[in-house]
Amino acid sequence: MLYLYYYEGELPPTEILRAKLGDAAEGVRRSESLVWRLLLKQALCDLATADDAATMLARVRTTASGKPYAEGGQFDFSPTHTQGLVALAIGDCGPIGLDAEAPRGRDISRLARASNRWFTPAENRRVRNTIQNRPQKAEEVFLRVWTAKEALVKRTGAGLAGMRRADTRHHAGCTLRTFLHTPFILTLATSAAEVPTFRRIFL
Repeated sequence: MLYLYYYEGELPPTEILRAKLGDAAEGVRRSESLVWRLLLKQALCDLATADDAATMLARVRTTASGKPYAEGGQFDFSPTHTQGLVALAIGDCGPIGLDAEAPRGRDISRLARASNRWFTPAENRRVRNTIQNRPQKAEEVFLRVWTAKEALVKRTGAGLAGMRRADTRHHAGCTLRTFLHTPFILTLATSAAEVPTFRRIFL
């Protein structure tokens, strides 16, 4: 079982989000974090019972590296957000990692510097070859690699320190799937063989 819930568009006012989330909003500051908790709440109501959802939301914690989890939960989940999109993957197939980005006309020189800093030699060559031969596709290729690395790191909970070690070409026991949801690029890392079911949520 594997689902990807998402909210697309401008975020509602914080007071509306807090009212919808209730007690689970306590201590949560960022609007994006409120929204992914609402996505988690909806997912849990769909997959379990309302009581189970309330209990699990109350048990949401984060590891030292920032990976969210629910104590005693039967599902793993991974939230992500970028401008205009908040998404959450959830399933019963073991650890999950999800990342999303959107092209913003990033400067090619910045992409090259980030690729040099964070990517493996093979990943870096892929980006640099694209910059040289198909510059109009450079940002998309960079974001495909970046979201894949982020998804791998989020799956393991390795944090930013794991970005350089994460290898999008060698990831035994894990499947990487990239989805183009225009204009967004989402990559999911999971051991599941199935393709996630997408569910759009309106708030």
